Amino acid sequence: MTDRVTTTQVQISTRHTAAKYVQTSAGLKRRIKSLLACMLSFSFLSALPILPMQALAQFESDTVPPEQIEQWLQGMSVQLIYPETIEAGQTFVLHAHVNNGNDQSVRVSIGERQNDTDVYALQRCHIACGTQTIAPGQSRYITVGQMYYADATLKHMPSVTIEPLLSVMPTDKGVKLPTPNRALDSVSVAVNNPSDLPAPNAALFPVPERQPLVLADLREPEDQLLVRDPNTGYDWIRLHVSAGLRLEDALYALATEDYLQGFQLARTSQVEQLLLNYLHAQGQAAQALSVRGPAADSEFGAPLAEFVRLLSPGITDTILAVRGVTADEPDTWETNLPVVGSASVYGYEGPPQTGTFRQSTGFSKGRYPMVDNEGGALELPGFWLVRGAPELQRAEDRASYLDDKLVVPALKIGDNSHYRAVLVNVDSRLGMFRATSLTELPAIDGTQVMSAPSFFDESSGLLTLPDLVLMQADGTESTASAIFRLMPQTEPPAFELISFE
Repeated sequence: MTDRVTTTQVQISTRHTAAKYVQTSAGLKRRIKSLLACMLSFSFLSALPILPMQALAQFESDTVPPEQIEQWLQGMSVQLIYPETIEAGQTFVLHAHVNNGNDQSVRVSIGERQNDTDVYALQRCHIACGTQTIAPGQSRYITVGQMYYADATLKHMPSVTIEPLLSVMPTDKGVKLPTPNRALDSVSVAVNNPSDLPAPNAALFPVPERQPLVLADLREPEDQLLVRDPNTGYDWIRLHVSAGLRLEDALYALATEDYLQGFQLARTSQVEQLLLNYLHAQGQAAQALSVRGPAADSEFGAPLAEFVRLLSPGITDTILAVRGVTADEPDTWETNLPVVGSASVYGYEGPPQTGTFRQSTGFSKGRYPMVDNEGGALELPGFWLVRGAPELQRAEDRASYLDDKLVVPALKIGDNSHYRAVLVNVDSRLGMFRATSLTELPAIDGTQVMSAPSFFDESSGLLTLPDLVLMQADGTESTASAIFRLMPQTEPPAFELISFE
């Protein structure tokens, strides 16, 4: 499969190509100089002007006149990167290469106009990779999000239509919402349809056979403080039990209370699997992408609401929500922050809605560096506590991959410098990873003794991981060797996987 690139240019007549040398990444703690970057090869390139129509969202500002923001919009050049052809029902990722031709640093994001007739939905990228600050004259690669087939049954369709929106916000001026934006010309991806359509979407049907979740007792007979998942054998403590606790209180209880022996903070991926098992047991054709983030319709609103009630009874809000702390590693790493994350589930109370109402359903992830209700920090309903799941511990002497996150405990850069590096998988099909953290290690740190040294070659831009541990949520592991290449002018730095054995 090849990738197609379209270019949107206004007031910049020359086409942008990848730079020969890569500029320093602001997210890196040391300067990486003189990186030779290969020219990106694309299968399709065409000029698409920004539509000379009135801005889709009106805006006003106390400090910036609309004419100035309009000029910034017109000064941007955008290349959209996407597959030329896909198979029916296939998920694919939309990327963009954006150049700032203005004399003002701007924050740029790309979204999509809502299209209720298209069965493909856009799962937006998290803001860490979907929104970028671009200095004058600089370019950045942006991961816009994943396009996935959101309907239960495949339909004959010659192409997938994408109607992208470019949004620009100045970094040093106050602009009132909504953010000003301009529509880019729509693009399309051809679809290879099998001859026997319509047929069930292979990603959704048949619905995996799952048993319903059941209530069980935790401390006393009939207390029903547990939710048992017979599909995995895991026990979950209902979230209202730990509501209002600080993180330190919850961790202390796990270490000292007899009735909590065997429980641990769950990973976000385990919470997601619990939710999917529940929906599949209800006969819902859900996939992971369809329950993450805001949903385009209310298909799962009612069953998600029941899931919320099951895990956290007593909620009476119009839009039900349950949010809890997980054991996920945060995207950014600081030694003074506990390693926690959060997982949330939302569901609408009542019948499915129509018209312009957009419910906030689904599953989302975010980082919570601390949970301190008494100190005035954000109050969380509880903690995702699970029993029966294997305790997953990353190796301290080898690179490891778990839950789309690749962690290198001691990455050698240069002659004597070592860093703790974290990369996140943003596109499995293209093998694209984005660096979210690079922390320099002390000169005498035992973690630098690696079983097989991982290193970054400054002259070639190659990241070599000779001993990579692939960790599964069920506790199984395998090993591999991998080589990544730094992509030019990416912020945060992005790497493409070029070798995997």
